[in-house]
Amino acid sequence: MRIQVLSVSAMPLGVQVWVEDSPSVLTVYVDAELLSESGALLLQAVFNDIVVAWERQSAAPTRPHLRAVAG
Repeated sequence: MRIQVLSVSAMPLGVQVWVEDSPSVLTVYVDAELLSESGALLLQAVFNDIVVAWERQSAAPTRPHLRAVAG
């Protein structure tokens, strides 16, 4: 699983964070007023490092935990 973090403008209805989950990627959209593009890239790198560390353990129990925490 890969995690993608995007800093976006004009989020609808005052939404500040939105998460989309698909089988291959978890995408986190964050309002640009909260997070810059460079901040999004840094956060994405941190999340993906965590995923790699979790996958090195037992892949079966960690993926459901990540989905439960991340939404």
